[in-house]
Amino acid sequence: AQWFVYGRFTTFGDASRLETITVYTGGSALELQRGWIINNNGEKLEVTVGKEYQFDQITYQFDGETLTLRFGQGNQIRWNGFNGAQIVTSPESRTCGLCGNNNGEEADDFTSRFRKQVESAYDFASTWGLRQSRMCFKNELEVEISAEAKEACSALFFNPYILRCHDTVPVKDYELACARSYASNTYPGWRAECNLLQSYVLQCETRGQNLSQWRDKTQCTPLEDVQKFTIENGCPQENPPV
Repeated sequence: AQWFVYGRFTTFGDASRLETITVYTGGSALELQRGWIINNNGEKLEVTVGKEYQFDQITYQFDGETLTLRFGQGNQIRWNGFNGAQIVTSPESRTCGLCGNNNGEEADDFTSRFRKQVESAYDFASTWGLRQSRMCFKNELEVEISAEAKEACSALFFNPYILRCHDTVPVKDYELACARSYASNTYPGWRAECNLLQSYVLQCETRGQNLSQWRDKTQCTPLEDVQKFTIENGCPQENPPV
């Protein structure tokens, strides 16, 4: 089955952030919005913690922290409800764009839209933008990383509980992205470093690592506070999922 994922970005301080992500598959188009909202052509689909739903050829479930959509041959999209998404594909899925070609070879992962190899993730991502402006990527690269940001991110990513995943998922790029997000964060009460650690943990768990206690072990923001922040800063809704 053919499918397409489109992410919409907005400015965030001196950098950029993911605002919504839209999934096109099987004739359906579902937009994931802030606050764990699923928008179907202007209608909000029901989302409840722990309950699995079916919409056309898509199933979805919310565990209180991550909204997961499943479709096609083992494909998934995991949305943190605010500004982070992870796409997981099965080995049988043929992909292109930011997902690479899914051939199992890391050497050609950064193949640009113009079929050329590029060195950095930022150069790679910018070639796949629907608008060819590189402004948002350039801005993020120019964010000045403070000593405070480096210290905060290092403390999390090199926490003994997280160290067990370093051999499975390299931490360097996540730690750098964490420091940039920390330095550009403008939301009071939002710990950007914990948000980046969540993305890292999702990658670890996809590869079989169990880091389910990461919030407690790293003293990151309690889930209840994250839920409250995400709902309050999300799109308006009468019946939030938590």
